[in-house]
Amino acid sequence: MRDTLFTAPEMAAAFSGRTFVQRMLDFEAALAHAHARAGLVPQTAAEAIHSKCRADLFDLDALFREAAEAATPAVPLVRMLPALVEGDAKKFVHWGATSQDAVDTAIMLQMRDGLDLLSQRLVEIGAACAA
Repeated sequence: MRDTLFTAPEMAAAFSGRTFVQRMLDFEAALAHAHARAGLVPQTAAEAIHSKCRADLFDLDALFREAAEAATPAVPLVRMLPALVEGDAKKFVHWGATSQDAVDTAIMLQMRDGLDLLSQRLVEIGAACAA
């Protein structure tokens, strides 16, 4: 109840810690695919990384504990993700990126989701007013 006191459940979900981690993982998957398209990383490595970019594969409690110590959730995420990726692909995780790249992109993806929810609700409110 406390998490939705001044927001809608959908908005609370869009800005949850789990969603934030998933958006950082979305960044990591997109980064690997972009490198593969540019010929910098084997396509098989990008696919291997992408297959492990799921928040449900992570111990989120441990990630958040380590994030408090590291002052960023990107540090434990970038440590944990290669441990899930098999073979040589693990050396391409987070390749050429900074922790801040992952965090900033995740926040912007959450903002996009939040703005989409707001826009949808405003259209619904406008339609209700017009009716």
